[in-house]
Amino acid sequence: TRRRTRHSFKDYFSDLVVTVERYGQEHVYDLTEPSTHSMVSNGIIVHQCGEQPLLPYESCNLGAINLARMVKNNHKETFGEVDWEKIAETVHQAAHFLDNVIDMNRYPLPEFEKMTKGNRKVGMGVMGWADMLVQLGISYDSEEALDVGGKLMSFIREEARYTSIELAKTR
Repeated sequence: TRRRTRHSFKDYFSDLVVTVERYGQEHVYDLTEPSTHSMVSNGIIVHQCGEQPLLPYESCNLGAINLARMVKNNHKETFGEVDWEKIAETVHQAAHFLDNVIDMNRYPLPEFEKMTKGNRKVGMGVMGWADMLVQLGISYDSEEALDVGGKLMSFIREEARYTSIELAKTR
């Protein structure tokens, strides 16, 4: 019996290996434990992302825009403002980059390559939201933050869709 601590919940559980039987050898690509959507990777428990449902053999290349770098006129004495032009340009470049990753990627199986190149899913997220709010002088838990967040993510979504449509015309 081996006793472990789950650090995030501080509760204990035990597991017991009853028997080990040799069954053969197979290539395994889906290591997900179904009830927690986690797996052990190099001795670390990692959780699978689930923000984008995928079809069998499909992948989704992910990237993030650093919102902390999307503020202009940020001087020490005053607060900055959202740089919408820089965000639009960054979204266009990021969407194009992520789409290029699809073509440049090496896939573990031909089925992955066929599905991924056929559907061309990419995921563009953000990071640095709290840092952006500090630079804008907006409280994290305010209605203004919710309003700016809604406007910001709608803008990013629309710019990404526009870029995706343009890429689809040429690819």
